[in-house]
Amino acid sequence: MKILNFELDTDLLQVNQNSLIDTMKLAVYDANLELFEQISFENDLAFSEPALFFYFLGKDLCLNVIRPHITRPSKTGSF
Repeated sequence: MKILNFELDTDLLQVNQNSLIDTMKLAVYDANLELFEQISFENDLAFSEPALFFYFLGKDLCLNVIRPHITRPSKTGSF
């Protein structure tokens, strides 16, 4: 598959996508067995949900991106 001037190896893309989904399955299993048991193990779409990525990766990442932009209120209560 070619997009603009880039050639994509679709087989490699699929292998990496499957590996990422397997990693998310393991992460959910380790973090919350009850939740893991409620999700169909065969449902790869559920394990590629962006909310799961945020749950495991986003908390720290989000804080690191947002923290420099947060201004603390002054003693007068205004920003």
